[in-house]
Amino acid sequence: MIEKIKKMKLIDWLHLLIIFLCYVPSMIVKFIYREIWIISENGNDAKDNGYAFFKYMMKNHPKMKFYYIIDKNARDYVKVSKYKKRLLNHNSVKAIIYTMACKNYVSSQLASSFPYSNIFFNLYMMKFFHFNYIFLQHGITKENVKCFYKNESNIDLFCCAAKPEYEYVKKYFGYDDYEVSQLGFCRYDELNINYNDSNSILYMPTWRKYLEIEGNEVTKEEEIKFLNSKYYKCINRLINDSEIIKLLEKSNKTMYFCLHDNAMVYKKYFKTSSDNIKIVDKNSKETVDLLIKKCSYLITDTSSVAFDFAYLNKPVLYYQFDYNDVIRGHWKKGYFDYKRDGFGKVVTNHDECINEIKNAFKNNFQNDVEYKEKSSAFYCYHDHNNCERTFNEINIVSQINTSKKKREKKEKLRILSPIIFFVSFIILLIGYLSNLYILMLFSIIIAFMLNIYTGLINYKKNIVFLLFNISIFTFLIAKPVIQSFRGVDWWRIFSNYSEKMSLISIWVTIVGINFGLFLFNKRKYISNKKGEINSFLRENIEYIAKLSFVLSIITIG
Repeated sequence: MIEKIKKMKLIDWLHLLIIFLCYVPSMIVKFIYREIWIISENGNDAKDNGYAFFKYMMKNHPKMKFYYIIDKNARDYVKVSKYKKRLLNHNSVKAIIYTMACKNYVSSQLASSFPYSNIFFNLYMMKFFHFNYIFLQHGITKENVKCFYKNESNIDLFCCAAKPEYEYVKKYFGYDDYEVSQLGFCRYDELNINYNDSNSILYMPTWRKYLEIEGNEVTKEEEIKFLNSKYYKCINRLINDSEIIKLLEKSNKTMYFCLHDNAMVYKKYFKTSSDNIKIVDKNSKETVDLLIKKCSYLITDTSSVAFDFAYLNKPVLYYQFDYNDVIRGHWKKGYFDYKRDGFGKVVTNHDECINEIKNAFKNNFQNDVEYKEKSSAFYCYHDHNNCERTFNEINIVSQINTSKKKREKKEKLRILSPIIFFVSFIILLIGYLSNLYILMLFSIIIAFMLNIYTGLINYKKNIVFLLFNISIFTFLIAKPVIQSFRGVDWWRIFSNYSEKMSLISIWVTIVGINFGLFLFNKRKYISNKKGEINSFLRENIEYIAKLSFVLSIITIG
C-alpha cells in the first residue's frame, strides 16, 4: 500500500479527492435507489459480453434501474446513443456516484471501466465500496491469471462458459462454490445467429506483455525493441507473404488482420501490398464481434477468440511462433494445452503456417470432425439462454451476499457495541468528574451514532428504533450540539447538578433503548427458554423485587 501511495501522481490525488467528495451523495442515492445495476466493458466500447447483457436487460427488464458506462466520445457511443437515458459518461461525476451506490457492478473487464479506474479499484479492494462485482469475462480463462484470483480482485461472481474452465477457476482461484458458475458468455446468444461469409478469413494474434510501453508515448528504445521482436517480424511476414496474397487474389477472398488494441501505437509499421488483406483495428467499421460471425477461418496464436470460432464449429489454426516467450512474459500456463486440447493444428514456423492455410483453402474451410467433437465436449451450453442464466445467477449471488454482509455487520456490531458503549461511558465519567460538559455531550453523540448505525443495518425492521433515536436527537441533543458549534456555553443555563443529571439521563436512555432492541431481537430465544425463565423468576422473586425497589429510588433521585 505504501508503495502504491508513493507512485501516485498529482492527478491521482485529484481523482481521489473527487471520489471522496462523491461519497456522501452516493450514500444518499443508495438510500433512495437500492437496486442500481451498473453494466460496462472498458468504458469506451460496446461490443462484448457487457453490451450483450445490457441489450438483454433493455429487452427483458426495462423497468429495472440499470445503466451502461461508456465515454461519450467513444466510437461505439453511436451504437448505444438510442439508450441515452441509460448511459453514464465514463469518469463523470454521475458515473462515480452511481457506481459507488450500485448494488451490482456487471462487467466483462476487470476494473477498467471504473471511474478513475486505478484509484477506484484500490479503494474497492480496501472494501471502501460494497457492491457485488459480477465478472462476465471477455474470453475463456485458460491460463493461471493471478489478477483474477479472489484475493486479488474481490470478484463476487465469476462467469464461466466452458466446463474445464469452471473446474480450474473453482479449484485454483480461491472462490467459494457459489461464486463461480457455468453460465455461458452473454455474447454467445448472438453468436448462434448464422452470418457466415466464406470469402473472408481472420488473422488475429494477441498482444505480448513484454512489449508494453511504460509511459503514454513510445520511446526510441521501446520502438527499436518492438521492430526487432519476433512478434512484429513474424506477423509482418505473414501479411506480406506472396503465396498467401496469390491464394487470396485467385479465390477472390479477403484476409482481415485484426490489430490488437495495445499494438495501436505501432500501427504505422504494419503494412501490406495486397488489397485482399485488410488491416483493421478498434476504430474500423469491421468490429471483432462482426468478424467472428463473418469469417469462416481463423489464424491466431493464443488469443481467446479461438474459443468463439470453436463455439461456432469454424476451423482454427494456432500459429505460435514465440510460445515459450509468451509463457515466460505473459501469463502462467494453466489447464489448457494447445496440442492436446486445442481446436485446430498448432504450427510454430512460417512455412508450416503457409502450408496449413493452403490446405484450408483446398478443403473450403471445412472443420474436422475431431475438433467439432472437442467443441461439443468443452462448452457448458450451446443455446440462446446465456444472458438469462447470468441474470438469474446474479440475483442469487446478490441475495447470498446481502445476507452474508448483514450477518458480518451484525457480528461486528455484536462485538464492537459493548466496547463502544464502554468507551462512551468512560468519556462520560471523565466529563462528569472534570465538569467538562462538552466531553459528556461527546460521549452521548458516540452512543447515538452507534444506535443510528445499528438501526440502518436493517432499517426496514428497525424503523421504529431509528425514529425513536431521531426524536431523542431532535428534542434532547440537537440544541446543545448546535449551541456548541455557535460557541454558546449552554451548560451555564442551569445548575451544574441539573446539567450533569440531564446528560447522564440522556446517555442512559440511548443505551437503554439499544439494550431494548437487543432484547426484542432475542425474543424468539427468550420464548424458547420460557420454561427456564419462569423457573428462575419463581426462585428469585424476592431478590428481583428488592432490586426493582432500589432502581426505583435511584430513578426518582
